[in-house]
Amino acid sequence: MRLQSAFSPFFLVPLVLASGGLLLEAGLVARNLRLQRFALIVPVVAWLLACSIPNPSVPAADFLERFTEHLGAPLWSAAWAGFLFFVYARLRGVEDASLGAAAALLLLGAVGPRTVDWTSLHWQAWPLWTLALLVAIVGAWRRRARELLLAGAAAMLAARFDFLHDMHWLYQNALPLQLIAIWAVILGVLFDDAWGRWLRWIGLGGLAAGCVLAIFWRAELPAGLPWWSRVWYLGGIVAGTIFCAYVIRSRSYFFVGIGMLVASLGRVLQVFSFELQHAAHWDGAGFFVLGIVWLMLAVLISSAKSGLAKYLVGLVPRPLSRETHGGTTGA
Repeated sequence: MRLQSAFSPFFLVPLVLASGGLLLEAGLVARNLRLQRFALIVPVVAWLLACSIPNPSVPAADFLERFTEHLGAPLWSAAWAGFLFFVYARLRGVEDASLGAAAALLLLGAVGPRTVDWTSLHWQAWPLWTLALLVAIVGAWRRRARELLLAGAAAMLAARFDFLHDMHWLYQNALPLQLIAIWAVILGVLFDDAWGRWLRWIGLGGLAAGCVLAIFWRAELPAGLPWWSRVWYLGGIVAGTIFCAYVIRSRSYFFVGIGMLVASLGRVLQVFSFELQHAAHWDGAGFFVLGIVWLMLAVLISSAKSGLAKYLVGLVPRPLSRETHGGTTGA
């Protein structure tokens, strides 16, 4: 009769991490960057070995239960060991170890001392807050937009799990995404480097996407929001986009903001006609609003003929020349 074995892959985790430590020290002594980067892969291998693979062996299941009860789940212990490994590597001067430490914190945000299968996974916010704080300090110290963007995204995700988990999906998902887009725009305004210019486009896309969704959303807003909240949201998005156009001297932001303004006015007038018809029981409210639109168009045409168009062209922001802005221009 063949006896069942209590062996599980997570038994190899200490040996794997010890081998990674030797590889790291060898790479540091030899000043071999390739060997140092190879050593940083070892904790990821340890995490894979620590995953609780289903084992039909009764002794293996009993040992896993006892191990988890006294020392914590193997993956949770391996995640902490990997985090300490990456922190040690970073203190020894390996710059790429910072990404590994961030990955370890994200893993610790999903696993806990009793996580032994998929059903026991649960998000915890404190590793995300820690990651946001550490990365924000590094980004502010080095004045780099990349780290500050990651810090903002981690903080938004942590806030979602801590404060928004019981709210409507609009606040759980749409609000954090919109705030991340606004944060990208702010970083694009503050940093005029390659990452800053890239974040300007990312933020502009996020603002435009939010505006389009607000315009084409049905008359009944989600989460019981009043009809005028759409007006305030669109007004804020449009005003912020045009304001950023003048700050960073970007024609792209300006023309996108004008397009958003025109589309938003059309939608707001339509909603206003519906509310006026409902409140005043006036079947001709739609024609009244349409008459206002035609009046506005007539005023614009008359103003263009009187020479106002030249003044409006002067409102378009002009990118700064290389001589006046250190060789860089707006997005």
